[in-house]
Order: sequence, then C-alpha cells, then structure tokens
Amino acid sequence: MEKFFYPRSMVVIGASVKRLNLGHIIVLNNRQHNYEGNIYGVGREEGDIAGAPVYDSVEKIPEVPDVAIIISPAQTVPGFMEDCGKKGIKRVVIESGGFSEYSEGENIL
Repeated sequence: MEKFFYPRSMVVIGASVKRLNLGHIIVLNNRQHNYEGNIYGVGREEGDIAGAPVYDSVEKIPEVPDVAIIISPAQTVPGFMEDCGKKGIKRVVIESGGFSEYSEGENIL
C-alpha cells in the first residue's frame, strides 16, 4: 500500500496540455505542492504541463509509474486499464464519471 499512497512516480491519464481539465489540474497541483516523484500525463496531444511531460499513450512513458490516475469518460476506462496492465502499472485510481449511463443495456463494463 505504500506505493499507492506514497508513489515515487505517477501518471495522470486524461491530462490535457491545451485546456484546464481535471487531469491538468491534478498535474499542476502535484507540481505546485512539491511532489518529489516523477509525474507524467497521457492525453490526446503530446507536450507538457508545468514541466511534466504529456504523452499520447501509456506505452510511451519512460518508466513504470507506481500509480495511474484515470480521468476520462467511462467508455475509455477499460482500454486504459488494459494499457496500464501491459505497461506493468499495478495501482490505478479511477475518477471517471458516467459509469451508470455506460452500464445500461449491452454496454456493461
């Protein structure tokens, strides 16, 4: 549990380099509050947020982060979970909305 609560590195999936979304804010907050570990973003476009590199896929991250934070629409979460598993990321926090809507009918997660 230590790596979950005190990660040496993390990735925020759903961080935008262009607009202030929740993923962007999480990266900024960690930077501004002197998080000492490596922090990465994954978004649609590569770039950086306050010096934290943002990649367009989980596989491009140069290390295996201790924890991933997923902030993206519910329907994208299974794919990102698979990407995290392939990368070797063992701890994931999912902060996505829309699961009740997505789980109706044939779209059960």
